[in-house]
Amino acid sequence: SARAVLGLVMPDLEGELGAPRSTTSAMGAAALIVMAVIAPAAGVAIDRFGPRLLFVCGLLAIGIGGQRLTLSSQTYEFALAFGGVSAIGFALVATNIAAAAIASDLAR
Repeated sequence: SARAVLGLVMPDLEGELGAPRSTTSAMGAAALIVMAVIAPAAGVAIDRFGPRLLFVCGLLAIGIGGQRLTLSSQTYEFALAFGGVSAIGFALVATNIAAAAIASDLAR
């Protein structure tokens, strides 16, 4: 998972961005908070628009966020890309959304 890779790259981020591990951990925590805030809206969106649109938007957000991560040279850029754009994508393709999509499909 792209979300879980943050822990693996912490030593590299320290060297490349000059960000201490506490800052990198805060980025991960911010991503989780964004995911938690978006989860209820994603549940409503899956009922209204269906899972296909939600998954496409989520994967696009992860792709755009990942592209921004590769171009980031400052800590704040990395934080916005991971804790913002990518986190929105993580929320839209999370297991709770996938479970809701499967459950609604089985109910038919």
